[in-house]
Amino acid sequence: MTVINGGFALPDLSLQEDEDSDWNGSSSGFSNVSSPVANNAVPTSFSSTFATAGAQLSSPQTTKPSTTSDGPKKPKRIRRLCSVAGCGKRARSQDLCIAHGGGRRCMVEGCEKSSQGGNMCIKHGGGKRCKQPGCDKAAQTNSLCKAHGGGPRCQFLGCTKSSQGGGFCRAHGGGKRCAAEGCNKGTQRGDFCALHGGSRFCEVKGCNRNDRGGGFCAHHGGGKRCSIANCSRSCRRSGLCSTHLRLLGHEVGSKVSNVEPAAISVFMPTSTGVASV
Repeated sequence: MTVINGGFALPDLSLQEDEDSDWNGSSSGFSNVSSPVANNAVPTSFSSTFATAGAQLSSPQTTKPSTTSDGPKKPKRIRRLCSVAGCGKRARSQDLCIAHGGGRRCMVEGCEKSSQGGNMCIKHGGGKRCKQPGCDKAAQTNSLCKAHGGGPRCQFLGCTKSSQGGGFCRAHGGGKRCAAEGCNKGTQRGDFCALHGGSRFCEVKGCNRNDRGGGFCAHHGGGKRCSIANCSRSCRRSGLCSTHLRLLGHEVGSKVSNVEPAAISVFMPTSTGVASV
């Protein structure tokens, strides 16, 4: 056994002869070779290193992407705005909001308003209707239109009118104001009140009267009607027309309090005076 540099020992490969002088070519006479390689004796340091490397090669580890408990976050959708300068509303189609022509239009010929339901605008029957009997206006909330209590109400104490903007009705400062200098009235059309050219006119051809409601003037059926039975005149105040205000002994410019329509329904104005029914 030869030791090299105090390290590994080389086996002694010297042959020993048997007692018989003649060698018959068999290996039975050889002495056992004390070789660490032959005896599968690998040094401890090398064996541990080889075992670790073999384990890594035999079972490769795959790294999984780390995920949070809430799962992968979805990217935020970019809100497209209307392409018209100065408009901050959300775009519906063709990079335009509903007010500037985006979205579906009413299917009625010649109407350019947006579709609210059934491919028609509110004016032509689209959207939900008020559940009040005889009312065909668009429903706001609780299946009621603004006139019958639907939609937000004015926040002013004791006021039951509908909110037009900012939580208040027009009388208490809600809605847009007239753009004319020094004018505080509500706008009608084009940022101006009726006095400064913002009037909405009756839709009847050739009629230049102001729109009182529903697109028509009072003469053609627009606005509220008198609450007296069989009277279809325009309402002036407190649910009564000017004629029934006079019949009750009240001037047109004065206040009417606690009017009972049933008690005065027998009076019908005629061309000659008052006739009882």
